[in-house]
Amino acid sequence: MNVRIGIALTLAAVFDAAVGAEGGGMGGSEGKAVGDARGRVSALLLLDDEYGANFLIEDEIPSILEQLESYGWSLTTAAPKPEVRPCAWGSRNAGQKPFRPDITVRDLGDPSRYDVVILIPGKTQSNLQSDPGVLDFLRRAADRGTVIAAWCRSSRILAKAGVLEGVRIVGKPEYRAEYEAAGAFPAEVPSPAETPPPVSDRGIVTTLRSKYYRTAMCEEIRRTVESSVPRLSREREPPISRASSPAVAFFARAGQESEARILVESLRAFGGSLKDAPVSVLYPEDSPLRDGSDRRALERLGAELVPFRGDPRVMAFPLSDKAAAAAEAERRAEGRADVLVWLDADTVFLDEPSDFLLPPGIALAARPVHHRLIGSPYDEPPSPLWKRLYESEDVPESNLYPVVTTVDRQTIRPYFNAGCLVVRPERRVLRTWYAELARLIRDPAVVEEASEVPRGSLFLHQAVLSAVILSRIPREQIAELPFRYNYPLALHRSCPEDLRPASWSALTTLRYDSLGNVRGDAWRILPAEGLSRKLRKLFE
Repeated sequence: MNVRIGIALTLAAVFDAAVGAEGGGMGGSEGKAVGDARGRVSALLLLDDEYGANFLIEDEIPSILEQLESYGWSLTTAAPKPEVRPCAWGSRNAGQKPFRPDITVRDLGDPSRYDVVILIPGKTQSNLQSDPGVLDFLRRAADRGTVIAAWCRSSRILAKAGVLEGVRIVGKPEYRAEYEAAGAFPAEVPSPAETPPPVSDRGIVTTLRSKYYRTAMCEEIRRTVESSVPRLSREREPPISRASSPAVAFFARAGQESEARILVESLRAFGGSLKDAPVSVLYPEDSPLRDGSDRRALERLGAELVPFRGDPRVMAFPLSDKAAAAAEAERRAEGRADVLVWLDADTVFLDEPSDFLLPPGIALAARPVHHRLIGSPYDEPPSPLWKRLYESEDVPESNLYPVVTTVDRQTIRPYFNAGCLVVRPERRVLRTWYAELARLIRDPAVVEEASEVPRGSLFLHQAVLSAVILSRIPREQIAELPFRYNYPLALHRSCPEDLRPASWSALTTLRYDSLGNVRGDAWRILPAEGLSRKLRKLFE
């Protein structure tokens, strides 16, 4: 390890011990999360000749290296040569000298040695770009879900490695054609002053303006690592307070304007203390909601209509486009709401959903699936598909507890319905779901195993969601929403009689599957005592 890094880590440990003895340190769950990660995150830093001055610079802002050292991570530096030169500005204005990395890139080894790979800014980075071994290493890191971060021009290396398909990035505008050729979605950068902040998408973090966004980029890398690496996510401190500022979001595309209007209108009518919660309707850029009375009603009801662009492979895989939408909804909710309620568009609110306000200690709430279908029976060994998902996502055995499906009452390992979830946005579960789904549908073995299971491809998105939750949220931080949530109207007659609700008023949220189940007299399959007038109006 580089001598300077080793000294810094030793000093950090001394200061940590002193702070701990005095009872000080950062407050809140975020500070605790950083402390827990100390010494257990392995980070690889790749740099080249003419490395950027912000890597080591001594000015009013801690350098990139200093900020990464402050996290207590185990840092390994690597370069194409035993010694690399600083950029001309760093040499001339900051007195920077050639840097000797810990290893050269021919000794990178297996990507599994690292939790995150960080490409340090540089003027040209031509040696890294032209090294087949480096490019292959980055591909293998991406294939296994390792977090990758790239500063400034480093995004060109990721483009050449072929790991940016369907990924939102921030990169130098002059290389936009290279990014787009690699399938990336580069942000617009009209001018340096209008450069967007760092972007984290599917486990890849990118930025420009290394000085201006130096701290913001390091923090975004840290947050991405702590939510993406299963062992780190599981060991985060549980939420300390009851949720009080919910946001609601769901996915809809052209042709689902009526469903979207019904959902929002029912929330405003029956949501009680949550009736004024902000609502986002996520729709694909290429399938916008159509103009008309329903869309105008959504705007009148205060719903925000949000276009998004997702990884083409995810968007084309059965039912998986909702994962891309959920990731965008969660990204927008972080810092604005303390819980995000993610729903399917065929949801109707019938009563105040107070259970959506998660209590202290709970990071996520959900309902089991309606039927077992591809679920994993609790008293049988996991199928090859589930076994692969559990291993790929590092799901601990202790999190594989029994749950009972809503309608057919089968006891299975946790398999959650993707149409009714409540998450703490800062835990980034929905973004991780999207990232892992995008990664796994690129794995031929996973796709083949899913195709060999009846309806396996159709529900792979939901299986991946469940594996992601179980790998990153401890069992004691997962709550099962009561039976009165997410009730399937279309399956009402299949529900056991002793559990079957007597009327709509016994439920909090209901799923009707298709408008045909609630238009005309069809909704009468379940009596709507005390609510019929309002319900009739909703479905007109």
